[in-house]
Amino acid sequence: MINLKYTFSSVALIAILFSACGGNGDSTSNSGGTTPDPNTNNPTTATLVDPYIIGAILCEDKNKNATCDTGEQLSSATTSNGSFTFDNNLTAGSHIIIKTQGSHEGVTYDLNISGLVDANGSIAVVSPLTTFQTKGLSTTQIAAILNEAAINENITLDDNTTRWAISANKIGLNPLANSLLDKKIGALTDSDLTTIQASLATYGILKIMNGSTTLRELNATALYASGMNQNGHSEVHDITKAVLSNITSTLSLKMLRDIKSSIDQGRSSLATGIAQHPSFNATSAQTKATQSMPEPSIQIPVKVAVSIIDRLAQVGYEKCNSTSGTPAQKVSAALLDVSGKLATLTNNAIKLGTQLYGLVYQSNLSGLNISGHNYINDLPADIQAGITAKTNNKSTIRFNASDGLEAK
Repeated sequence: MINLKYTFSSVALIAILFSACGGNGDSTSNSGGTTPDPNTNNPTTATLVDPYIIGAILCEDKNKNATCDTGEQLSSATTSNGSFTFDNNLTAGSHIIIKTQGSHEGVTYDLNISGLVDANGSIAVVSPLTTFQTKGLSTTQIAAILNEAAINENITLDDNTTRWAISANKIGLNPLANSLLDKKIGALTDSDLTTIQASLATYGILKIMNGSTTLRELNATALYASGMNQNGHSEVHDITKAVLSNITSTLSLKMLRDIKSSIDQGRSSLATGIAQHPSFNATSAQTKATQSMPEPSIQIPVKVAVSIIDRLAQVGYEKCNSTSGTPAQKVSAALLDVSGKLATLTNNAIKLGTQLYGLVYQSNLSGLNISGHNYINDLPADIQAGITAKTNNKSTIRFNASDGLEAK
């Protein structure tokens, strides 16, 4: 029997992401560059990602009123890799916002992220990180908020010495660029993880801040001051520390190596079983096991992390939103409610990761029905549940409102 329990247990630690709820931005996007010729049509293609959001429609919010008004141009619907296109020129300084939400890991996305058109009339990505740009922060300030939290929490890279940091030039980039989701776990580096760690952390910050009217409506000066723990304002800084500390310790190279090791052990066990079949010898059994149970890519822990984030974000947001008092009191109340979910989600995260492996690699695992013996029946029940979900045309497995697992 293949035991994948240890494989995904570390991922559950991401639950602490939502243990809080809650400058003047010198936007580098509004200076320099060349204004596009209004008489020339320059289609613009960009990416909507947190991770990829599919089937969404965006608009160019020229007057920056957070509404898609009549006459403001609409994008094409986002594709499976989050790509969307505007047919006409974009105006420097405009905001790109979501008009119609798309699906995100199998469910409707519910955070209004946005992006800023640069001085050249271009935009590459709309993500949680770029949303802070539309709140008036520069890329330098956004990076500074995250890096200040990393310094205060002593967050380091895999060598336990080098300080975690994100550079300002990564804020406007696709965190999943260069086919990151397809990259095998064993080949990943700290550099591969930095931008996606920052993006997932920023999702948590934004989601929980939205539960407090005060935090949600902070102007750029106050937002930066709170993010940098200045002038007696620390709510955003405290949120950022908790979120970033736990996302970097959970979605880390060490955790990914643990996943790879566990899958390797499972594959070895499977090969031993297949070798008992009269049609196989030790070499061909190992080949078959490798084909059927491949080394997972980073999409497995990312899917687990996103599922946990979404569930806990909702818990934290609802408590923050319903609590009266100061932002600090809202933070405290949200922490209490989210902490109460930790045990349940920790236990279910183990099952979730195992089921997601079966769902993602269903086509590989389906080849284990070998003339007279179906080796799928020898796999853990949760992998079988994932295979069944995929066979029934489900696209993901998520936490439901009762904190159980549900194929969607």
